[in-house]
Amino acid sequence: MKKDLINQIIKDTTDKASISDGLFTLGELHSDRLSLYVTIITLLDKVIKAQKSEEFLWISDLNSKGEKIKHHFFVGIKSKPGIENIGAMVPNIVKPYMETLNPKILMQSPDFPPLHKSLITYL
Repeated sequence: MKKDLINQIIKDTTDKASISDGLFTLGELHSDRLSLYVTIITLLDKVIKAQKSEEFLWISDLNSKGEKIKHHFFVGIKSKPGIENIGAMVPNIVKPYMETLNPKILMQSPDFPPLHKSLITYL
């Protein structure tokens, strides 16, 4: 099947979370990805606090361009100089949990690379 046709089928589907490859639905994959990200950020925050590092957990309602994205906010780790920041846009449903970690609240998020690139350079 051609990529354009697949994209059109996805676009025309009203319940995108139910789209499946036969093993997983998009909804399951997004949920798992969010759980993994929150777990990684929580663990990194604990390590940073235990080491009394200059790095810190942050949250922001605005992206690095100062834009608000409906139903989402940004969360990440401000890294040491020379190491890329870690960050991602996540749904507001996890914001109450992230706030329990006492993050630094930023006016807007710093720039950060795609998550798979920043985690590799960070770890």
